Amino acid sequence: MSRILIIEDDRTINGLLRSVLEKSGYTVDSADNGAEGLALGRQGSYSLILLDLMLPEKPGEEIIKELRRADMTPVIILSAKGRAGGGAGPAETHRQHHRGTGIIPGFFGMAESGTAANPGGKSGQVGM
Repeated sequence: MSRILIIEDDRTINGLLRSVLEKSGYTVDSADNGAEGLALGRQGSYSLILLDLMLPEKPGEEIIKELRRADMTPVIILSAKGRAGGGAGPAETHRQHHRGTGIIPGFFGMAESGTAANPGGKSGQVGM
């Protein structure tokens, strides 16, 4: 069975993701701040990490850098960072700054269009 780590400080989003993934048969661990998420990421063996960038205690970018020192677990970024003020969205920001880091290529374009494949291989809608 696949194990997924959610690092998201918005408790509603965190709970929703956990609920959907557990109902789909995944084992899920979650953290609501960057320090706790990094600790869990270092301790566990995960198939996937869902990571917010704007977290209390440690930003998501630092978590990625720290985790990359030990392994290359795929990371999907969950963030509105870059949307306010008309800046580059997560897709472009992370294509530029995280090449070769194990972030799943092509996911952001699918997420921005509103569709993405879930880990179980079924197509689903991403609420963005």
